[in-house]
Amino acid sequence: MHYDAGEGVLVYLDGVSLTDPRFSLTGADELKVFFEKPPLDRPNGADGKPQPAAGLATKFGRVERIVATGAIHLFQKAAEETKPQIEAGGAIFSFVPQTGRITLTNGYPWVKQGTLNMRAKEPNLTLHIEQSGTFLTEGKWETEIQYFIAEAATK
Repeated sequence: MHYDAGEGVLVYLDGVSLTDPRFSLTGADELKVFFEKPPLDRPNGADGKPQPAAGLATKFGRVERIVATGAIHLFQKAAEETKPQIEAGGAIFSFVPQTGRITLTNGYPWVKQGTLNMRAKEPNLTLHIEQSGTFLTEGKWETEIQYFIAEAATK
């Protein structure tokens, strides 16, 4: 792990996993957390002069986005009890905490939700997963809906 204070980026390497209240992620070779750059000065103090930022505020603002690369495997928790969890994968993961939007790209992204399975038919397509549990695909995808046929024996 290393932190670039000048760029406001925290980098984790090799076999990284991430747990958030909304999702969990495994399989990252590299995970970068991008922080907002905090203001250099705080509002003016009692003496009318700008007050320098102190402590951790000089290093970290709020998280702007998180980007991971590798063989990403994602589990998004169900937004509602009536919706099934989303499971998805891709080579590049991007997450914006303020919107809750997850984007998976590169390789052949895929997604499963309940009985619905979708896989990119071409490399480097894009999958957007919203915090609400809906998703949007871009490009040519293969869709499979699994179902079960129940047989009953009668006498």
